[in-house]
Amino acid sequence: MTERQFLEHLTGERWTGLKFIETVPAGTQRFARLCEAVHQSFSRDITITCGTMECPGALRSLGLGRHDEQMASQMSEKTGMPLQRAEDLLAATPILERNARAIAMGATDQPDVLIGYLRPEAAMKLLRGWQQRTGRRLATDLSAFTAVCATLVGAEQDDQPVFSFGCPDSRQYGGIGPDRLVAALSRKATSQMMQEIEDHANV
Repeated sequence: MTERQFLEHLTGERWTGLKFIETVPAGTQRFARLCEAVHQSFSRDITITCGTMECPGALRSLGLGRHDEQMASQMSEKTGMPLQRAEDLLAATPILERNARAIAMGATDQPDVLIGYLRPEAAMKLLRGWQQRTGRRLATDLSAFTAVCATLVGAEQDDQPVFSFGCPDSRQYGGIGPDRLVAALSRKATSQMMQEIEDHANV
C-alpha cells in the first residue's frame, strides 16, 4: 500500500501526491495557478512548470518570487485591512526551502507531500490517526491567504498535518467545494502513521 492509498483508506477521500523536481522534464504543462493544477491532479497525473505560473502567492510559496510589498498592497486593497497587517500575514507564510522548477502531481512515486480536499468527518479521521501515533494535540496556524500553496509548503517542512479553509482564489479555481477543507501531510509523516498502525496490528 502506498502512502496515498493509506490516506485514502483512512479518510475515505481522494488524495493526490506532489513531488518537487529540480529540473524541468519534457512534457510539462503550464498552469496559471498551483491550486488549479492540484485540483486536476486528483483525476490525472500531470507535471507542471513552476516558473510559468502567474499567481504571485504560488510563486512566493515556492521561493520563485518575493514581491511582498506588491502582494501586501493588493491584499490591503481587496480586503480593506491595513497595509502593515497584510505585510505581517505574508511574513508569516512559509516559503519552500528547496529548489523546485517543476512539480509532478497525481499518483506519483514517492511524493514529497500529499494533499486532500476533505469533508470535516474525513479531516477528523486524519487528525485522530495522527494523534494516535503521536499522542499530541495539533497546534495549527490557519490563514485564508495563499491557502493551497502555503499549506503544501508547510506540510513539506513539518511532521504534522496542515489544514486550511482555502482562500477565495483557490476555492474559485482550485475546485475546493463548500463542504471541504484542505489537508496536507508529508510522505515522511504519513509513513510514520502507517508504521505505527502496522506495529499495533502485530501486537
